[in-house]
Amino acid sequence: MIKYTSGDNTFKYFIIGILIVATLLIVGIISLTVKDSKIKPRSLPTALEETNVNHAASMRYGNSENEEEYFVYFYSPNCGHCQVLMQSAAYQNFIKNPKIRMYKINVNETEGGQLASDIGLKATPTVIYIKKVSEGKYIIDKMPGSEKPQKTLINFTN
Repeated sequence: MIKYTSGDNTFKYFIIGILIVATLLIVGIISLTVKDSKIKPRSLPTALEETNVNHAASMRYGNSENEEEYFVYFYSPNCGHCQVLMQSAAYQNFIKNPKIRMYKINVNETEGGQLASDIGLKATPTVIYIKKVSEGKYIIDKMPGSEKPQKTLINFTN
């Protein structure tokens, strides 16, 4: 049994050490999260290249030109969150006056479902913002849910 004496600071130093280690761990985790959340140019997954997105979208919209900047909106007609997004003021304003093209892909249709599967889409609604920055390099921002896409669409409305 260890006996504590009034002049012994071992316990106090032990607690201070634990607090320092915990603080460093928290700072490390936060810095990794912030670093990973920044959008960096990268190679575009083949399934999201303009030609593949255009092919899937052409099933619904007809032929379209390749774009330097566009949205791909994956939805399901029977998805409640998709309905929330599509009924939002931000979405309605974007549809009326878009600055860039949006490809609306129904995951319940064969082409849309295959495209969603190819990119590993896990949930609807998901809006993906794609911007070509140089040959073979793109900024890609994947936005699942209905809140972040609404905030983003406001910036792309005329």
